[in-house]
Amino acid sequence: MKKILSCVIVIALILALFSVVPHADDDRKEIQNVNLSPEGVLTWDPYEGATRYWITFEPQDAFEPEGCSADLYQRARDVNFASGTHSFSLVACNDNWGNLSQIYYGTFEYTAPVGLGKVDNLRWDGKTARWDPVDGAVGYNVYLYNGDVSTNYYYVEETYLDFSNSIALVLGNDYRFAVMAIADGDGANGEMSELSGSTPGWFEYRDIQNVNISEDGILTWDHYEGAERYWLRYGDGACETGDELTVDLNRLFTEYGAESGTYRIDLVACLSNWTDISHHYDGTFDYVKPEVTATPEPQPTAPEIPPEETQTDETAAPATDVPATEAPVTDAPVVTDAPIVIDEPSATDGNGDVNDAATQTSITVPATAGPSDNDNNTGVKKGVSPALIIVPVVLVLAAAGGIAFAVINAKKK
Repeated sequence: MKKILSCVIVIALILALFSVVPHADDDRKEIQNVNLSPEGVLTWDPYEGATRYWITFEPQDAFEPEGCSADLYQRARDVNFASGTHSFSLVACNDNWGNLSQIYYGTFEYTAPVGLGKVDNLRWDGKTARWDPVDGAVGYNVYLYNGDVSTNYYYVEETYLDFSNSIALVLGNDYRFAVMAIADGDGANGEMSELSGSTPGWFEYRDIQNVNISEDGILTWDHYEGAERYWLRYGDGACETGDELTVDLNRLFTEYGAESGTYRIDLVACLSNWTDISHHYDGTFDYVKPEVTATPEPQPTAPEIPPEETQTDETAAPATDVPATEAPVTDAPVVTDAPIVIDEPSATDGNGDVNDAATQTSITVPATAGPSDNDNNTGVKKGVSPALIIVPVVLVLAAAGGIAFAVINAKKK
């Protein structure tokens, strides 16, 4: 159970990175009616707009409570805190772990139950911390101190801890450690040991080199020796950059809908467990929100007019160059240059009587300009004449024919 809790604590510490994201404005309010009972139960009023809360609990614990309360006493037992004064903080957050409220700070006096013996004979062996075993212990919590302040703690099942590859012991500081024996299950742990002697730190934090933000918002930097990932905070957002050494800041701010303004940029190199191994780069970025341009509506287009040979009565343009005549126009076909065929029936029928049809003239205007199928008919008049000439000729011929029939008929009488 306590091993599992140790893993949970590591995960909680990773999530805690989100809780320190800077807010773009200063209008955050206090969480109301925060209260810590004598039994160690912390309660508070719901904060408007908050969807979650985050509690940091020293040394090195952080977690998300359920609802608007948290049992700090039980939490201290679960993570094997030693007896003493422990500080904590509370903040209201949104879905992206952005801080919505001001941070509330408090302290909790914790008295741990005791069930195991006290660890003795603490000593430094080079960069390795060592101590004597305790009967009944399944493991040990090792607390690292910088002066009188506990900076980190670790769970091990052995009676030693090698700090050779640790970055926790920083050059220029002196470090000591203390150990507490851990019981199995929900059993009571041992008392906290006395502090060991001191040893000088050796790890040196350095700046990330060549951090630059270009005019088009591209953040770049050089690889930091030993870094396995990088953590970037920008405005109200935060993200891991992965193996990349470049980030498009304009894209990041646009994706979460930021308004135009100047925002803080915080970049740090980390180990795989998110431990910082570099100094933080602290800069600013002037973001300009892109303007949204309206998409023009499609304009209606004029219908296509089909080629002349495929035009229909509905699409064909009206003729405007046909000369006007005095003759009334009814359903006359379009005038073309096609030949005109005149069918002239005989003046009399078989009995010698006048055929009334002789006074009628049939004019057929082919729809095309090509030769008529009746070109071999004797009634076809070869040649092509303009319309204004043909119509009078036809009328004259019809009148002449009528006069001829009248004369012949008069002679017979």
